[in-house]
Amino acid sequence: MVLGAAPADRATRKKVVGALLILALAAVLLDTPLTTPIRHKALGLFAAGKGRLAAVSSSLQAQWSGDGSDNGMLQEAQVADDPYLEALLFFSQLQQSDPERSQDIDLEKLNRHAAFLEENYPQEALVRITALTERYPKLAPLHFYMGKLHAARYETRQATAAYERALELDPEFTDAYFNLGYIYASAGNYREAEKMYARVVALAPAYLDEALVNLAVTQEKQNKMDAGIRSLQKALDVNPRNQLAAKKLEQWRR
Repeated sequence: MVLGAAPADRATRKKVVGALLILALAAVLLDTPLTTPIRHKALGLFAAGKGRLAAVSSSLQAQWSGDGSDNGMLQEAQVADDPYLEALLFFSQLQQSDPERSQDIDLEKLNRHAAFLEENYPQEALVRITALTERYPKLAPLHFYMGKLHAARYETRQATAAYERALELDPEFTDAYFNLGYIYASAGNYREAEKMYARVVALAPAYLDEALVNLAVTQEKQNKMDAGIRSLQKALDVNPRNQLAAKKLEQWRR
């Protein structure tokens, strides 16, 4: 929010922004088919998973290959006041950027805007990320988001393919392993799910204890009780406040 802006000024600014968006984004919006997905729910298996986004990092600013006129007008209209308009502008700029310069994309912004659209405007997220994945086929986070969007629509085959593609591009994409583990476990394929969670554990993300709990459950489903108990104990070593790990460990030791 711009401090000190009068209500009338904000109302006028919103009208200006709306008009500019119609002009600046019409081509992208009209040329892309729209589909309404089921609102994505947090991924996670037996632990309280959070449907995590990739923990990717970059400090480079995305470059726009256009003349920048519309971009400048939209910035003057203070689109930063509105996360929806800010996200639309960011993705519109990416759609017009040079796909050979994907290394210049600010991945932190990409994560932030994709997460916002996925949570609040899933239809818009599907449209935008589908288009960007076609333009930047070697950008792993985009395939990861496509996996999440397909999973939310219960399109397991497409979600699996998208996550696997993300992992081909980035073999240390922890969240893709985590979400693949969920898909395999949901289908009763606990052997493959165990492999995915084992990879997450090896990469030791911030949510290591949750991955260990999920690993333990997939092991228990395969009658590997000793291995499951060890995984739960490791989860508690990492996070003594993990109540689910403590509860299961008590139950399994009886």
